[in-house]
Amino acid sequence: MKNKSMKSQRDIIKENYTLLIICFIFVLFSFLVGFFMPLHLQNKWIDFVKSYISNIQFNVFHIFLNNFLISLLIISGGLLFGVPSIFLSGINFFSLGIMVKFFLSIGKLKFFLLSLFPHSIVELPAIFLSLFFGFKITDIFYIKKHRFDEFFFKRVKNYLFISFLLFLIASIIEVYITPILLFSILGNNFTF
Repeated sequence: MKNKSMKSQRDIIKENYTLLIICFIFVLFSFLVGFFMPLHLQNKWIDFVKSYISNIQFNVFHIFLNNFLISLLIISGGLLFGVPSIFLSGINFFSLGIMVKFFLSIGKLKFFLLSLFPHSIVELPAIFLSLFFGFKITDIFYIKKHRFDEFFFKRVKNYLFISFLLFLIASIIEVYITPILLFSILGNNFTF
């Protein structure tokens, strides 16, 4: 039984290999554009990100809700030929590139990585999968012509369930594990 399950997973990856590579290249490109953005534009973007983040309460519910709603928009963007999917996921990885460069430039990369690493192990793949799912919806809806039929809704339900679980896990880690990790490694030296 296990061997059959593994074969199925390999088949899924093989079937979607090209799309996965396209998603990976796009995500890497978005990150690099952010990382190499001119400093004055990076600073404006950082101000925007700070403002956006300051409006999200630091608790599991609000962090999860914010991330899952963005995921819903990325996934449902597949109904609009993937344009919103590209834009929204691109912004996430673009912002990550800018933030890495910013914290590197002020000598606080360790702080940033420690504050990002625990939950990003789950959150970044969840955003990547949301982009992939958005493209799959484009494929199912426009190319394979499964328009709001049982096949379409089954796929969408599966995509949303996976996204829901990953973002819930990431938000729990972000609220309950990341602060403990930061405090245990950095002590009270949290500032940047």
